[in-house]
Amino acid sequence: MINFLKLVAAGLAVLILQMTVSQLLTIGGARPDILLIFLLAATLRYGRRTGLWAGFFLGLAQDALSLGTLGVFALLKSNICFWIAVWLEGRIGTMSAGWWMIFVSSAALLQNIIAGLFYVSGMEYLNYLLWIAVPSALYTSLIAFIWILAPFKRSFVRAVKPTIQRSSRMMRLPH
Repeated sequence: MINFLKLVAAGLAVLILQMTVSQLLTIGGARPDILLIFLLAATLRYGRRTGLWAGFFLGLAQDALSLGTLGVFALLKSNICFWIAVWLEGRIGTMSAGWWMIFVSSAALLQNIIAGLFYVSGMEYLNYLLWIAVPSALYTSLIAFIWILAPFKRSFVRAVKPTIQRSSRMMRLPH
């Protein structure tokens, strides 16, 4: 329980970071989802149940802070974390940086496609997909790649190392 509370507290710090810094990182309409990266890494580290609950509570906090429709991000983040963990269960021995980026961009794209159904209607939805949803998912995967390369994330790398490792052809994770 204490670890879960620490995870949620760290997630709230990431959410505040996302609400402040990601607005500065916006390119066109694309904005990275730092909280989703954090939740996916936590799900890989702690399992689907923790990912489900952390995704729900942090998604609910994101809904409350964004003043959008209450429950949309709670639903999306909790379900994405849970079902990705179910899908990956038993398949993860090692994960290359490329697969990590594909994994994060797929989750971000799925989240953006479904969120767009709640917030955008009509022909604007196609523009949303082309100019916001897809670029945001790619931008999020780029941030996820930087996340695992960052030297200040050594404790994260050690914690997730059984899950995310690189092949010999790729750059080594910092120890």
